[in-house]
Amino acid sequence: MNGNVQAKKLAQELASGIVILLKACKKKWKYEELSEVEKSGLVPATLYFLVDGSKIIGSIHFRYQLNDYLEKYGGHIGYGIRPSERRKGYGKIMLGMLLDIIRRQAYKKILVTCDDTNIASIKTIESNGGKLENVIEEDGKMKRRYWIVLA
Repeated sequence: MNGNVQAKKLAQELASGIVILLKACKKKWKYEELSEVEKSGLVPATLYFLVDGSKIIGSIHFRYQLNDYLEKYGGHIGYGIRPSERRKGYGKIMLGMLLDIIRRQAYKKILVTCDDTNIASIKTIESNGGKLENVIEEDGKMKRRYWIVLA
């Protein structure tokens, strides 16, 4: 089965509720006070998993705010797909589903970044409306910075 057929099949399964996007369970916090979290460089975020039955296909998280590092290199969204499930359209679908959630939270635009050599992420971001702002260097690697307008 090719990637487009698999992505369409997944979309149908998503619509029927067979494959669902689950909000991650909260684990024990390392920090007790918000000020400790902020000092550590962490920002408020929600993590979601894309699962099929009990199999985790991938995960995606949304950072509700950006610190200096995230504004330059990391963006609002990070995601990953299980290696055995790559090239099947799951990243595109997960990002699209998360953007639908974010739209309801009144964000006007969000930043998504990826390595300049990550063709799959480039295609995923651009297929979800990402507009390339620039390409910058981080630790010897080139990083693409995309904005997705949600309004």
